[in-house]
Amino acid sequence: MAVVAVIALAFRLPLLQGLELGHVIGVVLAPLWLPVLLRHRGAPVLALLVVAAVAAGAWLTGFSAADHDVSSTEAVSSSVLILGVLVGVGVLVWARTLMPDASVAVWFGVGMVIGINPDSTLFSTNVWKFGLAVPVAVLLLALAWRSGRRWVAPVVLVVLVVLAGVNDARSELAILLLVLLVVLWNLRPTASRPRASIGTTLLGLGGLALVVYQGGQALILEGYLGEATRQRTEAQLDGAGSVIVGGRPEIGAAVALFQHHPWGFGSGTLPNLTEIQVAKTGMAALNYDPDNGYVEDYLFGSAFELHSVLGDLWTRFGLVGILLTIAITIVLLAGAASGIAARASAGLVVYVVVKSLWNIPFSPVFSAVPLLMLALGMTLVSAGRASSGGPVPDTRSTTAFPTQTTRRNHGRDTR
Repeated sequence: MAVVAVIALAFRLPLLQGLELGHVIGVVLAPLWLPVLLRHRGAPVLALLVVAAVAAGAWLTGFSAADHDVSSTEAVSSSVLILGVLVGVGVLVWARTLMPDASVAVWFGVGMVIGINPDSTLFSTNVWKFGLAVPVAVLLLALAWRSGRRWVAPVVLVVLVVLAGVNDARSELAILLLVLLVVLWNLRPTASRPRASIGTTLLGLGGLALVVYQGGQALILEGYLGEATRQRTEAQLDGAGSVIVGGRPEIGAAVALFQHHPWGFGSGTLPNLTEIQVAKTGMAALNYDPDNGYVEDYLFGSAFELHSVLGDLWTRFGLVGILLTIAITIVLLAGAASGIAARASAGLVVYVVVKSLWNIPFSPVFSAVPLLMLALGMTLVSAGRASSGGPVPDTRSTTAFPTQTTRRNHGRDTR
């Protein structure tokens, strides 16, 4: 049943008003996973903030109804989406008690691959970038982890880096390069040096990310990823002074809206003309032309959509949404840094954490949910394991996903 639940969560079969098949299965299994989840460090706080966010979203919707149109359908969908993340994380940490972590990741990757939607809007424009890249990366890295051979993950990552480079996926390329460097660093011989602290590890990762960003940008500007990518990058640098800001003009909309209405809008509140104009002004400040239909049709077509997990949670759930985002970020950073410091973090875990941290400021919450769910489910540490001072070798049976060996390593367009 755990395998079915994990696959269903990743597959994301929609039922109604944001409810998915995986949510239903997860709710049915709640008596099994809820006690397990609450024994994990940080999980009670996350659960409390999710519930508080749903309540805050409903209250803000009622408060905003005086001068906004509201939608009960949107309110339910937004609430189900965030509650579904909590359910999914609970199912994943419970599944980890029944099978090796790598097997849980493999089944999740299987679900993501099955759920690839060739009918999505951008799929036909770049099949790899907008359809295959993330599901295939998750499945291949999970299989590499499950193989128990430490050299497999770097090989997989090199292949994924090449595919990202030839398919104009700049952010994915940078993320994969960072993950590859971390994985290679963890492969170095274990000397007599003491284990690095979480703080030191985070500083090292931050420095490494900066090196990857600067190096990747230099390669793009030299034309190594193609002339079209070079020209687009140069235009973004000339216009906004930064590839990130130039490629994500929604940042300007989010900042302007926060300054205009800092307490958020509500899970069922629809944007009005004032908010649309405020957002356009913020985007125009970044030298982006907002009068091209994108703002009206996508960002504010049917609800608030700021192309950012942080922005989306803030508009829907107000300041509680911001607190929830901060808590999620802390859990991801602490979990990943602890594993990397102990050289016990698999390439798959590093990838989904780094990708999720990127998604928090730069990707819509709906599309970010699967990886966020997997990242939290893989990085949450049980209280008993945390109190012992670090990760504990996984000694569970491998029969949940049989292989020929029983060895395991413990271990929207980007314009």
